[in-house]
Amino acid sequence: MLNTFPFPHTLIILIFFVFPLVSANYYYDTSTAGTSSSSANVVALLIWKASLESKSQLVLSSWKNTSASPCHWDFIHCDSPGMVTEMNMPNNSISGILQNLYFSSFSNLRKINLSNKSLYGTLPANIFNLLKLSYLDLGYNDFSGMIPPEIGFLKNLEYLLIDHTRFSGFLPQELGMLESLLILRVQATNLTGTISAAIGPIAWEIWSLTHLMDVDLRINSLAGQIPSSIGNFSKLFSLILSKTVSQVKYPRQLETQETCSFYPCVVTGCQDPFLHPLLLDLSSNHFSGKIPRSLDSLKLLFELDCSGNELSGDIPSQLGMLSALPKLNLAENHLSGIILEHIGHLVQLLGLNLSKNMLKENIPSNFRSLRFLQNMDLSQNMLNGEIPWQLG
Repeated sequence: MLNTFPFPHTLIILIFFVFPLVSANYYYDTSTAGTSSSSANVVALLIWKASLESKSQLVLSSWKNTSASPCHWDFIHCDSPGMVTEMNMPNNSISGILQNLYFSSFSNLRKINLSNKSLYGTLPANIFNLLKLSYLDLGYNDFSGMIPPEIGFLKNLEYLLIDHTRFSGFLPQELGMLESLLILRVQATNLTGTISAAIGPIAWEIWSLTHLMDVDLRINSLAGQIPSSIGNFSKLFSLILSKTVSQVKYPRQLETQETCSFYPCVVTGCQDPFLHPLLLDLSSNHFSGKIPRSLDSLKLLFELDCSGNELSGDIPSQLGMLSALPKLNLAENHLSGIILEHIGHLVQLLGLNLSKNMLKENIPSNFRSLRFLQNMDLSQNMLNGEIPWQLG
């Protein structure tokens, strides 16, 4: 059975006074625990190890009570003064809870990677005391409950990956306080509700984080209107809110924002991460309202997929400003009006799907200039007239 400590102050007492009794195999001289942060790190890590299931403890065999410092232990990295800065242990057979890991002992911790494990339960409150933390990956675990609002305390957080977990409820509006956040991945959790409400699975405050580069919330149940501020994400190169499984694959390791190895270089290459083409996938949700006119500011957009929603109104002429756009999919909505000739200005189009809407009148004659077009589907609309012979 796992040892659980419900309150942080109780855990502090246990660290300094009761730890020698946890197991005869884990003797530690507590007289040194208060003399250095390194000693406190050793105690905290050994207590957590002792609380894990037996098979998990074998994976952490290098974590021994005879050590004065954890800096030579597997999965632990330290700075030159001997302070723990990283817990990097992805893809290991570790099963248990985090409640017995006293994170407040690690004031210099900058990176936590605990992905692809069998960790479960809720997040301990003291993990949000790690004010220097810039990288947090808890993905592919069985964590549950709501994401606590205290996550807004992590002001230096740049990477937040909590995908493929059982977190439920809403994304807290306090995420909007993470002014350094670059990467947000919360796909395949149990988020529900509306996208643009003040408090919802995607709180309105998040859309103020205009420095975000990569947002993935796919396979959640989202509704509401697409916010017009979506056009303000000048550094964004991937926004996926699709409820279906996307074909874009992401390696788990994201080392620094200067490298672009974690994203396919489709058009521009990898010289500059801020020159990446932008994928905007909002498909297969319940988004309603009009398509934002502000999308024309996303000049590097290489795929816009808003299919399978409840969008209405006309196709905005501003989309014709996206001269580099190769793929446009607005199928299966409630779009009405005519197909403006502005779509014919998208001379780089390879694929165009406007099917299953309520579009009417003729196909614009300037579609003949779409010389790279390989696939076009305008079926199940109310179009009439002739198809330009160049498209035949």
